[in-house]
Amino acid sequence: MEIKFFTEDRILDLSGQKISVQENNPKMSNKMFTKYFFPFEIYMDEEFINSFGDYESDDANELEDSFIGPLLFENRLHKGKLELGSIQGKLIEGQIGYGYEDLPNFEKKLAELPLHKFPVPDIHTYAREIAAKKYPETDFNFPRMYTSKYPPDQEVWDAFDGYYNDLKTDGTEMRRNYIDEFGDIYNVNIIHPTPHLLYVLKAGFHDAGLILDGDILSDPIFAQRWMFSGTEYFTSKQQRRYDFIFSSANFDELYLETGPDDYCLYQKYVSIEKPGRYKIAGDVFFWRAGKMRAHYELKLNGNRIWSKIEPKMNSTAGYNVPVNFEFDAPENSLVELYIYTQYHEDSWTANPLSNLRITSDVLDDLQNTTLGDDTGVITNLNEVDLTRSVPDMTFGDLVNNIRNRFNYGLDVVDNVVYMNRLADEEPTDAKDFTMFEVSPANRKKTLLQKRSFKLRSTDLDDGPQASMYFDKDGAFLNKKENPETIIIESNVIILQTGVPKPNGYNTAIIKKDTQDALQLVWYDGLTAGQNNAKNPPGADYPELFYSHWEKWLMQRIRGYEFQWKFYCPAEEFNYKITDHIFAFNNIHNIKTWTKDLVEGTYEVDVVTETI
Repeated sequence: MEIKFFTEDRILDLSGQKISVQENNPKMSNKMFTKYFFPFEIYMDEEFINSFGDYESDDANELEDSFIGPLLFENRLHKGKLELGSIQGKLIEGQIGYGYEDLPNFEKKLAELPLHKFPVPDIHTYAREIAAKKYPETDFNFPRMYTSKYPPDQEVWDAFDGYYNDLKTDGTEMRRNYIDEFGDIYNVNIIHPTPHLLYVLKAGFHDAGLILDGDILSDPIFAQRWMFSGTEYFTSKQQRRYDFIFSSANFDELYLETGPDDYCLYQKYVSIEKPGRYKIAGDVFFWRAGKMRAHYELKLNGNRIWSKIEPKMNSTAGYNVPVNFEFDAPENSLVELYIYTQYHEDSWTANPLSNLRITSDVLDDLQNTTLGDDTGVITNLNEVDLTRSVPDMTFGDLVNNIRNRFNYGLDVVDNVVYMNRLADEEPTDAKDFTMFEVSPANRKKTLLQKRSFKLRSTDLDDGPQASMYFDKDGAFLNKKENPETIIIESNVIILQTGVPKPNGYNTAIIKKDTQDALQLVWYDGLTAGQNNAKNPPGADYPELFYSHWEKWLMQRIRGYEFQWKFYCPAEEFNYKITDHIFAFNNIHNIKTWTKDLVEGTYEVDVVTETI
């Protein structure tokens, strides 16, 4: 049998090597695995040294220890990786992993996939338009979801009702964050797109040159199921804010004049480091007594930008004068409040002379700063960028989570990826394996009725999600496993619905603050003009167990495990680990096998389970 490993300019011929290959059937495991050769020894002849380098030489530096390239094995080309290890004399240890074509894009982060990213004129109206649609009319959506992640006792969040994608009560557009005329910030909404699960799956496989097909495309559980990432999709900005508050007992400078009326000059300063457009708003307090006049000024770098003079009057009164105007400040500016009036210490000690606030119109990025002070502004950008609204996981994590939660297999045939529910139908394509049968004395046959399974998913912040235990006595909700129980675990959260606060909306509630879980929300468009999410039965236990798992686990408990060894000419062994086979009067799933290749003959040690 020809066995060759290729790089761009090198060939490693292993055709005469003694090779041992380990394979596991992903249908029978919680994870997808590559295939691999057990470590083997390579003789470093002149051809090897010219191609790969002189690893024996102590003067050789910076030689590569791993190579990516095609592997010709069993008359097929595979995506392979050669790793070189220890060296003794002319022998170097090598190991080859292959079969990466069966794990397309598995190492790529979801955020690295070519997902939708484009600007929109106004995200608040655009999100409302999309919220009226369903999949496949749109690949992403904007369902309302409640979170307790952002504490209302922080001023930055004191106006936030807890809802992502909070639509106005009249249903016309998403609520808008704003800053009022006094510079107070109202962060009332976070707009966060949710990509459709099937869209992301298709995009990941398409990026690897493959097409998704199979039961998963028509499973009603996924019809309107969208992914919530838990990432901070919004942009954090900072409003520069300066409070200009002081009384006659709190000032920067005070100048007293001697004379019959004891006039004085109060001065207060604020330094503005950043250039930009600023607003000053609030009140200044005028206290008028008989024969008293007052002169108030605001100066920017010594130049007057606002003033008010009250003439002498024969009455006593006090009142606030509102101030509200904008000005442009260059870098490192000085704003001065100048108050010239009669000095009355006893009367004014507790009375504020000004209650002003200066706030910036130009905002500073906070992307490298911790958000949490009272000047944080949440900006919902006018764009859709799904690379920022997917969980922090690899594409392989996504596929494995779907497999372990919903009981799906994965099989790559040519350029098509088939994801079908396991044991959904009786196999009709079993390959004849009877020629490799051995006598009962040379095989091991094990009853599987002592076996048990536990289906569970990641815990929530307030406790565990529902789980399912199954053994020969039946299925049990939330039953504790035993030490030998096979655990099938997924990092999946099905968002439940409810009314999270008085007078709130009945919609999805996020119960785990995480960015690395597959959180799925059901949303099928506007209902009564609002974008509230739902949670129809089917994706939770026990319903999910009976629709997607029972038949598969039943056969894995009621069947038999066979283990035996046989010999076969390597060129005649045309089977895949995922094939159904017929042997010993039963149809089997292959669980695992080890194939030792010696002089063109396989010694196969195989473990199967009957269906």
